[in-house]
Amino acid sequence: MRNQPNGFTLLELIITVSILSLLVAIAVPSYQAWIQKARLKATARDLHGELQRARIQAIRGNDRTVIRFNAIVTGDPYDYIIFRDTNGNFRYQSGNETLLAAVRFESAQYDTSKGGGQGMTFANNGGSTPAFAWTGRGLPVNQDGSPASGEIFMQNLRGDTVRLRVSPAGTIRIEPVP
Repeated sequence: MRNQPNGFTLLELIITVSILSLLVAIAVPSYQAWIQKARLKATARDLHGELQRARIQAIRGNDRTVIRFNAIVTGDPYDYIIFRDTNGNFRYQSGNETLLAAVRFESAQYDTSKGGGQGMTFANNGGSTPAFAWTGRGLPVNQDGSPASGEIFMQNLRGDTVRLRVSPAGTIRIEPVP
């Protein structure tokens, strides 16, 4: 009768560790890419939610709620701000108007290779940066009251890009950009 060995031989352990190392080396870059794409999509969904919230605020208050991109508030730069525009000039004035959101992206940025170099196609209403407003009827408008529509292009550090599209009817869609 032969003794059955208990445990593994050194050769078996080396082969197993080698195979696991190879699998990890293949999986980690894919996982990192997936994480970056997921963060980009999450940032786009957050912006989508903030745009919807601004629209609801405008309808509830029956006034204009402005979304201004690449804005500066009290000397601090933000990727976008949302505020109630009490005087119709599309410019945030602290003390006179209610600031609803001031956001900096953590895992994305505007894709400045699209949208005329600013990463979006909205008009520069009332300033040097793109903006539009929601009316009390829930429609996007420019400062002069004309219907607004446009696109926002966002990308992560890998270059993956998504687009948020706002239609003149007020619908907001998130779309991948090939």
